[in-house]
Amino acid sequence: PLHFGKKIVGVHGGNGDVQRDIPRYKMLLDKKLVNAQPLMQKSYPLWAINDAIADVRRGLIAGRVSIEF
Repeated sequence: PLHFGKKIVGVHGGNGDVQRDIPRYKMLLDKKLVNAQPLMQKSYPLWAINDAIADVRRGLIAGRVSIEF
């Protein structure tokens, strides 16, 4: 048995609940229980959001970006 009791479940667009998840993520970040920095490859100010999108589309950024508000 290759699966050892595991299931593969697919989702389209995620199954997130914004009202529940965003406050929870903020709490985890505020309490420093989660470090988001390793997930972010580059940060852009809000006024440069079009540059961020263009860089992702060009393949200049292989990870995630953060937008500073």
